[in-house]
Amino acid sequence: MAPADLEQFKKILLETKVYLEKELAHHPVNQDMGNDVEGHSYDEETDEAEELPVNYATRAALKERLAAVKEALAKIEKGGYGQCQRCQGGIEPAVLTANPESWYCKVCKRGR
Repeated sequence: MAPADLEQFKKILLETKVYLEKELAHHPVNQDMGNDVEGHSYDEETDEAEELPVNYATRAALKERLAAVKEALAKIEKGGYGQCQRCQGGIEPAVLTANPESWYCKVCKRGR
């Protein structure tokens, strides 16, 4: 891969990393569920309880993608970026453009 292309992918990955970290900060682990003596309406507590599993799922997806981005950045530093983890061939530039943290080439993504 050309050094200029590598630098461009690194820039994109670093921007994605910052974005994902900000998104994780906006989805806290613990939510304030209030307490039962705040009033007679439990609508707010019900809404918060309904949001909790969605929040956990969102955090899990963000964490998973952030880990993949960090791994791609580490591969750039070690010299293995753009190499398919299954066949050891090169990952097509179109695949990396669509998903810079991709682990597999087109053939391996299809399952050979």
